[in-house]
Amino acid sequence: MTNTHDSSPGRSCDDATTQRNASGAAEWDVLPDDDRINILLVDDDPKNLTVLESILAEPRYRLVRAASADEALLALVAGEFAVIVLDIQMPGMSGFELAQMIKKRKKTASVPIIFLTAYYGENQHILEGYETGAVDYLQKPVNTTILRSKVAVFAELNQKTRDTQAINHALLAEVSERRRVQEQMAQLNDELELRVHQRTSELLQANQALRESEEMLRLAQQAGKVGIWDWNLKTGEGKWTDAAAELFDPRETMDSVTFAKWLSCVHSDDQERVARCVREAESIGGYRDEYRVKTSTAETRWVESIGAVEYDGGVATRMRGVVRDITERKKMELELQDADRRKDEFLAMLGHELRNPLASIRNAVSIMRRLEHQDADLQWCHEVVDRQVVQLTRLVDDLLDVSRISRGKIQLQQEVIEVSTVIHQAVESCQPLIESREHQLNVTLPSQPVYLRGDAARLTQVVGNVLNNAAKYTDVNGGIWLTVETDADNPAQVVIRVRDNGRGLDADSIANLFNLFYQAEHNLDRADGGLGVGLAVVRALVELHGGSVEARSAGIGLGSEFFIRLPRLPAAVPMNCLPAPPQDVLMPAGHRILVVDDNLDAARSLGMLLKLLGHKVVLAHDGQQAIEVALRERPEVIFLDIGLPRLDGYQACRSLRQHGFTREMIVAITGYGQEDDRNRSKDAGFSSHLVKPVELTAIQQLLADFAADDKLRE
Repeated sequence: MTNTHDSSPGRSCDDATTQRNASGAAEWDVLPDDDRINILLVDDDPKNLTVLESILAEPRYRLVRAASADEALLALVAGEFAVIVLDIQMPGMSGFELAQMIKKRKKTASVPIIFLTAYYGENQHILEGYETGAVDYLQKPVNTTILRSKVAVFAELNQKTRDTQAINHALLAEVSERRRVQEQMAQLNDELELRVHQRTSELLQANQALRESEEMLRLAQQAGKVGIWDWNLKTGEGKWTDAAAELFDPRETMDSVTFAKWLSCVHSDDQERVARCVREAESIGGYRDEYRVKTSTAETRWVESIGAVEYDGGVATRMRGVVRDITERKKMELELQDADRRKDEFLAMLGHELRNPLASIRNAVSIMRRLEHQDADLQWCHEVVDRQVVQLTRLVDDLLDVSRISRGKIQLQQEVIEVSTVIHQAVESCQPLIESREHQLNVTLPSQPVYLRGDAARLTQVVGNVLNNAAKYTDVNGGIWLTVETDADNPAQVVIRVRDNGRGLDADSIANLFNLFYQAEHNLDRADGGLGVGLAVVRALVELHGGSVEARSAGIGLGSEFFIRLPRLPAAVPMNCLPAPPQDVLMPAGHRILVVDDNLDAARSLGMLLKLLGHKVVLAHDGQQAIEVALRERPEVIFLDIGLPRLDGYQACRSLRQHGFTREMIVAITGYGQEDDRNRSKDAGFSSHLVKPVELTAIQQLLADFAADDKLRE
């Protein structure tokens, strides 16, 4: 019977599944389950579809029409087909594109496709058709006999497949029935007791195998659809699933793998370690490792293996486990490590570049202090510049140690301090910002001194950061209140409160405010923005002091308040516990000193400062020149920068030591201050390592120690 096609809404061709709704789109129902063979005809021209139906009309076929790629895909979703006769030239999605989509679906990948085209003479056209999955290629107009013959072949193949499946179902049913009869006979016949015993043993083995399979499946599920492997530790033989074979060597079958073969798939750089881990697993009962494998395509993959060892009488006999591909994760890890390395290198270079001008500023301030003592205002200016240089230096250190701050590993220089001192210094550092925004700052301090044990510079930084935050997020002419008081609930604590009538905070901001790089507002003009580091530093430093910090706000536009709680010392603090005022270190003058720095301002300012202290100073500005000047002038002390042109400081120091400068003091003065930098300078032969900007007292102390050691050597 020949199927016909009517495109009118609501009509269907025979009992095929295509019908049209009111909008003209195709609607599909599940194909009836009978013995006819489904053949899908795809062509945008209804006349061509009618011709194909007339050619292939046969009672054992069900011919399903599709006028577009979308209709064809819907038909393939609804039913199974023995063959697809597909026109190449269609609007929208071409036959090639449709074929590619069909081959990508697991359900339809094996359905044969016969392409119909009017361009049979174009070789490229033909090759493209075969590359997309076609099994044949016919030219329009179609030869009726050939088309029928080719379709009949695939229809017959489909019919045989269905017949085979039916036979298999029947055989399974027969096997099931026979087992049922055997079990009944075994139960009714006492004479077959031995047979029953054997059958029971078989069932026990089957149950054991089932439990083992379930355990292997559980491990695979835990790792997320991974390959499974199973090793016999006595014989070294094993098996793996297809997924595992794909990871190691797709050419190997499940039953042909040996331990040696598996190990040969492991990257040569990892083989020894992997073999050692496997041996150790036999004694500890478990195995977990990450390693590289070499595939047959010369590609290197990262895999993770997890396994468990089974024992028989205390002897390891078997190890089973799972393996999964972690190549993408490893790539991301390497990218993150590389990004982290570049970040560290950038921060180190940034710190070096920032410290060079800071060193020049500090040296210049020290020189001005020694040249001018009468003018009180000028002296005050010197103190402000010096204090801000100290604060800026600490901020640079925070930037370099931002990862350490997040882990709470900042080292504190603790001493007994009075809270009001910290408050005054913090207010002074924030005063320019507060005045520029015309805020009214109200400071309330306790009537009696309150003492803490902590790092004065760090606590000043804490209060300064909170004040800065309040000033930035309070509109012009706003108010800020800073209060220091004893905690009413815990007299052993002092509370530093900073309140403002600014923009306020919502609940989400309060929850994340002290996280690294978090910013409550993201203004395009960045007028009030920062790096999102300040409050994270506040929390880290306060916790290092044994305290806590908290933010509160009634909501957006209602201001905010910060509570810094710190442990306080008893009211009466012995005077000898208080820090002594800084004094210049007394030391004999007259050393011959070489200052080496490629930053001319830093070199000249340090040289001028040392000359004011009574020393004879010569300068050099690169590593090679430093060696030449040192050999000519024979200095007793060398202040040597690390980042120098021609020869760096490490190379210059080694060379100087080799040229006989063994008793002289060679001091590294550099912008690089990480632990690795200090270790490198020590290995290169430096006597000391100072980080720019260097305090004058530190230089004086070094020279005094050198003079004392020199006397002892005499």
